[in-house]
Amino acid sequence: MERILHVVNYGQLHSLLLVNFSQEIILQHLISDTILRRLITDQITSLNILMDDKITSDSSVKNEFDMI
Repeated sequence: MERILHVVNYGQLHSLLLVNFSQEIILQHLISDTILRRLITDQITSLNILMDDKITSDSSVKNEFDMI
């Protein structure tokens, strides 16, 4: 994902859909200082993530995303 986002300046990018990412990979990108995190913080106004993980309890997902 980093390679794709670094190639071009996406000045008009305001919405992003991430599909088939595991929970661990998404958290890694959101917690670390990556271009994705900077885009979400500074530019993206609509973010949708479709996870490709095994079923987890709602409280588990909530607890992990509370860290962000």
